[in-house]
Amino acid sequence: MSKESFIRKFNEISFNMKGKSMLIKNGDLLDSVAIPASLVEESRRLNVPIMAVVGSKVSGVSLGYFQDLDTEVNLEEAKRRGIQVVRRLGVGGGTIYSDKNSSMALYMAMPSDFFPNMDKAFCQIGSATVHAYYKLGVKGAWYDHIGDVRVGSPKSHKKITGFGFTTIGNILVLNMIIGIGKLNVEEMVKVLRIPPEKFKDKTAKGPQDYVTSVEEETGYKPSMEEVYNAFVSSFGETLRLDFEEHELSDEAKKIREEYRKIASSEEHLYLRSSGRRFANIPPNHVLGFARHKARKLLIVHLLTDKKVIKDVMISGDFYCSPTQYLFDFENSLKGIEINNLEEINKKISELYSRKGWEIPMVTQEDILTVIKMAIEDAKSK
Repeated sequence: MSKESFIRKFNEISFNMKGKSMLIKNGDLLDSVAIPASLVEESRRLNVPIMAVVGSKVSGVSLGYFQDLDTEVNLEEAKRRGIQVVRRLGVGGGTIYSDKNSSMALYMAMPSDFFPNMDKAFCQIGSATVHAYYKLGVKGAWYDHIGDVRVGSPKSHKKITGFGFTTIGNILVLNMIIGIGKLNVEEMVKVLRIPPEKFKDKTAKGPQDYVTSVEEETGYKPSMEEVYNAFVSSFGETLRLDFEEHELSDEAKKIREEYRKIASSEEHLYLRSSGRRFANIPPNHVLGFARHKARKLLIVHLLTDKKVIKDVMISGDFYCSPTQYLFDFENSLKGIEINNLEEINKKISELYSRKGWEIPMVTQEDILTVIKMAIEDAKSK
């Protein structure tokens, strides 16, 4: 066989890997938990990657799995405006305001070994997303590692998409927001509690200078079908998948409904809530607080009697896996003297040495720095 024939045959084989895709027009923020769960079921059953592009009938706020509800969202204002607030299932990243008139979501489930590592996963999905926006007329889109797609030069860019991953068993799940229309920035600012550190390393001074959409970049708001076709085409080309139309099985539909109930539960929403976790501070105890903006924003609440650490909650817009390792690490800090930085650093090193631990763009020094900042804040009280 000639070299040319071999390459042609190789490409034919590469593009014959099947995938499934679907457009769901009337979703909502509860589906940011429920649809990924149903896609996991379908991907396992069919043993192929499955993608869903979803429109929303209501506006909402989607919290990253590791974010603190109370420092990220004005929950009372959200309730007053009828805005859903939902915590993503295992998926890290930052708080996302989703306007029913301006945003769509994309979810994808695939075997956990589909990508060789998470850096490759982020970069390939970032590339596919850039190409999808190009098909929608956005010529200046580019991927910003880790998990953002921006428009414009690096010195004057705006964010058009954010995405993240989680692993559920042997399935990798992608969660993405697609910016199609002009955002209601006034509402977003009132509902989200956006810390100044969020823009510390950015040229934008606030959210109104930070976000954009297809409509704002091109003057045209694409239909749901146009968005779906652009992303199916681009993901197929970039990931070398041959997508075909699909509908959820009856079993997957049941799982979707079950997880909608989980997503609407207080237990899931308040999973990371400083207000609830530290609601009753014992006498002679203080709560230290610190934010540290490295490549990702890290936030620490640290309860102490000014002698030893009694409890710690680490939150922020990061991604990490396995998630249980982070919770184990928090527990491992309890009882350590607040001045014993050597022991604290030892626990951080143990976390980073655990098999399979991943927390992209967050170093051991970043975690030590924010914990030290929280300790110093506690000492000052």
